[in-house]
Amino acid sequence: MNTVGDRIRELRTKRSWTQDYLGEKLQMRRTNVANYENGRIIPPTEILTKIADIFGVSVDYLLGRTDDPHQIFISKEDDFSDQEQILLKKFMIETEELLRSKGDISEEKLSHVLEFMGWVFRKEAEEKNKSQS
Repeated sequence: MNTVGDRIRELRTKRSWTQDYLGEKLQMRRTNVANYENGRIIPPTEILTKIADIFGVSVDYLLGRTDDPHQIFISKEDDFSDQEQILLKKFMIETEELLRSKGDISEEKLSHVLEFMGWVFRKEAEEKNKSQS
């Protein structure tokens, strides 16, 4: 099974992106993207991180370690209490479902919205940790 390649292909096709387009975003040739998707080459850590950032998912999701693509938005388990983590994940999922149901937002824009929300949550956690120190 080629989890990394399958996940990259799935994320790319959900956005109707070509391999050429993803290659441009990664500043590489289409053939590299094709090699990743077909499992001929496993992307190095630096590229996996870029791919995760582009699609707004965690590297763990790309590697198949979790089926929760939004794990990236809660970057450290100790940043939020268990209850806060559950509420944030629920909020992210519901927000994504609401935006998708509207049908008038592109996958790329949706990804940017979710990335921004994750950034806000991470900043909030950082401020919370600083004030507790």
